This record gives sequence, C-alpha cells and structure tokens, in this order.
Amino acid sequence: MMKQFFHLDRRGMLAEGQTLNLKPIEITTDYHDIKEHAHILFPEGVSMHGDFYLNKVIPQDSHSEWFYEYVRRAGFNQRPSRFQSVFAFETLEDLEKFKIEREIEESIPVFLVECDKFFRADMNLISYNPSPLSMSCLAYNYWSGETNEDINKRFGIEPLWENLLVGPVHVLARI
Repeated sequence: MMKQFFHLDRRGMLAEGQTLNLKPIEITTDYHDIKEHAHILFPEGVSMHGDFYLNKVIPQDSHSEWFYEYVRRAGFNQRPSRFQSVFAFETLEDLEKFKIEREIEESIPVFLVECDKFFRADMNLISYNPSPLSMSCLAYNYWSGETNEDINKRFGIEPLWENLLVGPVHVLARI
C-alpha cells in the first residue's frame, strides 16, 4: 500500500508527476578500479543522494555515510541503502523541525511524494561521531529503527525520524 511523505527538494530537481528510481552510476574519476568498485557495491544504481556521496571529495559527512553503509551491509542488509534512497518525513512538522535545526532556507520547495517501501530511522544519530565505537553503537541503533536515549538526554534533543524511501517514488504535488 502506498504511503505519503514530505520531501525537501534541496537540489531543486523535482517536478510534479515525476517518478524517482535508481540511476546508473556515474563516477567522476579516471581510475578504472574505483569505477568498477562502485558498480560492484551498487549494481542496481544509486539515488541522487547516493550519486552525491559517491562523487563527494570533501569528507565531512561522507565518512559517516560510508560508515553507516558498511554497518548496514554487515548486520542489516535487509534495510535499504542510504545511497539508494530518497529521504522524506512523515509530517510537515518534522520537516519544519529539520529545516530549523539545519538552518535551511524557507524558499526550498517541499513535495508530497509516495511509495510503498520505506524504512524509518532517527537521522540525528548520524550527526554524532565522538569515537568509532560510539559511532558503531549509534549506527546499530539507526539500522534497528531505534533512537539512543543517552545521546538524546546528553544533548537535550528529541529524535528526528526520517524515512528512507525505496523507488519507485512518485512525486505527487508541490506543497
């Protein structure tokens, strides 16, 4: 059964009536081995998010993305890869909370989207990288679909639930 979500179109690439699916991998390197490795990891292709992180040179949050991907592969292979997902929120309230926390411009378009396969996780867990062991614990919480109360209490935050949507994702309307 199809479920509806709210997607923040930060790249300005969506239009009503569009259907989002995985796209072939396009690696921006001349190294054949790296290109081949990417195709081994994601033979079905990647989402726009995945394409961005496959080609990202600045390692700030790309290390977390890759770390979480390998934890998923090691223990939660049934969960969708972040590299192959479209991200959305269940409510406009959660989307607004995200925009405020990340200081995202009010003018960024929001779309109502739908799909029938998704996974819900606390996106705040990805932001904490105090040590590799802590990061591993938080990745296990994330892929288990749980939050981490110790982190929430320590930093005085609430979970922020994101949904990893698996294509096809249908873009219904601009909000």
